[in-house]
Amino acid sequence: TRFRNVTGVQTCALPIWTSFRDVSITESELRTAIAGINQASLKDGKRAPHQPLFLLWLLGRLRQEGKSETDYEDVEAPVSALIDTYGPAATSKFRAELPFFHLSEKLWELDDKQGLEPKRRVLLDCKARGRLRHEVEALLLGRSGLIEEVARFIIEAQFTESYIAPIFASVGLDLDAAAAGHWGIAVDVNQKEKKRDPKFRKSVLVAWRFQCAMCGYDGQMGAMSVGLEAAHVKWFAHGGPDDLDNGLALCELHHALFDLGTIGLSPQLKIIVANDFIGKTEIAKRMVYDLHERSLLEPAPSRPFPLLDYVLWHGSQVFKSPAA
Repeated sequence: TRFRNVTGVQTCALPIWTSFRDVSITESELRTAIAGINQASLKDGKRAPHQPLFLLWLLGRLRQEGKSETDYEDVEAPVSALIDTYGPAATSKFRAELPFFHLSEKLWELDDKQGLEPKRRVLLDCKARGRLRHEVEALLLGRSGLIEEVARFIIEAQFTESYIAPIFASVGLDLDAAAAGHWGIAVDVNQKEKKRDPKFRKSVLVAWRFQCAMCGYDGQMGAMSVGLEAAHVKWFAHGGPDDLDNGLALCELHHALFDLGTIGLSPQLKIIVANDFIGKTEIAKRMVYDLHERSLLEPAPSRPFPLLDYVLWHGSQVFKSPAA
């Protein structure tokens, strides 16, 4: 056990694992446990995807090393970087101590949690160590491709599809393995089953005259639009509806940049570019920098612009920061 001695200095015990017992977990039970992962809000109301991103990092470690056991010291830098990159903008630097300490005990365990606190100094001084539960590891390693399917499920439930490829690359997972099998449609963060409207894409493209609302791209092959997508302003996984006033027709490039927070919209529906974006070529200037402060193109007559509430959600929860 851990205890404080008479000098007030915290001392730490050797690892004591508790989950090595004759138990198992089914894929259905694992899905339920993962769907229940808490994505808490920060004090300013912004989403805080610390736990989902920490779990995704653990899945990458499990795939690469065949085990998830890790010290907090090894977790801090890469998981903090993931939170900084894929979480909303924040004035203070995100840290990894909260998900390391608070990740669901149905999935994760610490080596003798007694005496630990979700504080960086305590976790470092005690050389805090944790791992995915033995039965969770056994299930994930027991079927080829399951780790990748679970990772995709987490991203769809907590983020949006534009995040799948970059997060997979960041944590060292194979995107092709996730495409071969799929855990099915993810539930939203409130764990309410939601069905996507299959007509959403076509309705949005028609409303925006089959052109990108930002750059005007309107490529076609025969009668089919190519490279043009229907984007949600407020993410579907966070309660954004499949309604026209929550949709934008965007080319693949600007859809990805919009979802990742590189490009946003002002309340006046002007395009804004994040400070941290760096483009060194004339193409980057033309395709991104030159959009800053440009108004969206006009939708078709009687079709709505995005609702202000959805624009404000994207601005506070996804967009990084305005260009200088």
